[in-house]
Amino acid sequence: MVENGVAYSLDGETLRFVVTIDVNYVEVKEGTTTIGAGAFSGWQNILYVYLPDTVKIIADNAFSCCENLRNVYGLEN
Repeated sequence: MVENGVAYSLDGETLRFVVTIDVNYVEVKEGTTTIGAGAFSGWQNILYVYLPDTVKIIADNAFSCCENLRNVYGLEN
């Protein structure tokens, strides 16, 4: 599925990976329950991510090597 220049690979309700070029902000689709391992791994340009409250699981290394990531919104504190 491609939305706003972002290609999502969904396996059921799990976000497996995202492919895009030069996007600073990503809003994960409502209804996604799991961010799969390595989904955003290595993104150099990503600054902000919004996760809907339907996300309950964030797998290992989902945001590894995202050196410029400033904030993930939607996470309960």
